[in-house]
Amino acid sequence: MAGIRFTHSPSAQPRLGPVNWTGLWTLYKKELLRMRSVWLQTLLAPVVSTLLFLVIFVAVFRRNPDYLTGISFVEFIAPGLILMAVMQNAFANTSSSLLIGKVSGTVVDILMAPLRPSELVAAYAGAAVTRGIVVGCAVWVFILPFGAVTPDNWPLTILFAVAAALVFALLGLVTGVFATRMEHVAAASGLVVAPLTMLAGTFYSVSLLPDPIRLASFFNPVFYLIDGFRYAVTGRTEAAPILAVLVTIALAVIFGAVCVRMFAVGYRLKD
Repeated sequence: MAGIRFTHSPSAQPRLGPVNWTGLWTLYKKELLRMRSVWLQTLLAPVVSTLLFLVIFVAVFRRNPDYLTGISFVEFIAPGLILMAVMQNAFANTSSSLLIGKVSGTVVDILMAPLRPSELVAAYAGAAVTRGIVVGCAVWVFILPFGAVTPDNWPLTILFAVAAALVFALLGLVTGVFATRMEHVAAASGLVVAPLTMLAGTFYSVSLLPDPIRLASFFNPVFYLIDGFRYAVTGRTEAAPILAVLVTIALAVIFGAVCVRMFAVGYRLKD
């Protein structure tokens, strides 16, 4: 069998019939077990790092900033910190998992499974969303003693949290497809994900920024994810809530379509 190369995988071929729930659940469960096996990295580390951000900013802003009325500074930054943890961990889960599968060669086994490309993407993204939400809930629990607010609108809060996690899980899949070494994933996380999340009004109100920088913030799609989540939690918003919903849906659809297409053709996955 030496020298034989597989040029096609069953997942790349159209498959009729119902959704393969057993296969989808199995891959989803595999990803969850991988996350649980390294819980110090996947759960404890992001909670501690987020709390450090909170402590530092609360220490700096002991009093309410002038631009906040009727809400404490902790209540203002808590939604941004929580969603930042959700998004970064969803991204880390899919990007690292797919890259490890490529490096170890196990991704070929997954591509050979009787799963549609959309089912593969759903399983990977679903596990990443689960990790993001679990980390977000843990962060929220630890922030509550500092004075974090409970959501004004629970359904909208859950919607934005899940949608933001999904967007970054799909972005992580795209990164994992293109990456060939762990340095590539680290570079994407440090040079793309971190700046987008930290410069999206996570720790501050964009209304305080000079006009050129403030206008540039509105071109950052992550701003709308955080602003929509903050609106759902506190009722405060700096952009129209409907715009946040539309941007979130557009990002999920675009990244989802790209991921399904990549898995369908096996782009940079079969070699």
